Amino acid sequence: MLRDAEIAQFLAEAKPITRAQIHRLLTPREPRRRGARKDRRASVVCRGASGNKFVAFTRWYRENEFNPHDFSVGLLYVPPGGKGIILLRCNGWHGPHTNRLEKSAQSKNSKIPANTFHVHRITERYQEEKRVENYAEATDEFFSFASALHYMIDAFGFVVSDDPFGTGSQHPLFPSGSHDRN
Repeated sequence: MLRDAEIAQFLAEAKPITRAQIHRLLTPREPRRRGARKDRRASVVCRGASGNKFVAFTRWYRENEFNPHDFSVGLLYVPPGGKGIILLRCNGWHGPHTNRLEKSAQSKNSKIPANTFHVHRITERYQEEKRVENYAEATDEFFSFASALHYMIDAFGFVVSDDPFGTGSQHPLFPSGSHDRN
């Protein structure tokens, strides 16, 4: 189980990512049918500054002209010799979400209405209750698939580099705050 302090460290850890990797995340491969659903997926591996392995991923859930906002953009931590743990998912619109542990407390964070952009985060408390990444908060930090990817890159330690060999040439992909609607 990850402690909240470890989760915060992993999210803040510098993660080099190239423009080519970002392009791959923005252009997921052709749709793949999974049961009755079609989705597009992409992922890239990043090594953090401390040597930790992370996987950034994107997924458009349905090829659906009625809801182009049904997507996930996320970050997975892969412990040495272990199974990946999703640290966060920036989600688009879909059905309502209830934070089960907050439900009994009638917290303002207990319910997220349908068609609301939101961010799922792993927490120590939810892991203890075996609901690993079930906690979520509504957000206005992004409004589309591309802006959700930009938000994740901007807010969670990614360092954009034109240098795939790690020689230190780093440049911002977007100006600070450019994922805002204004």
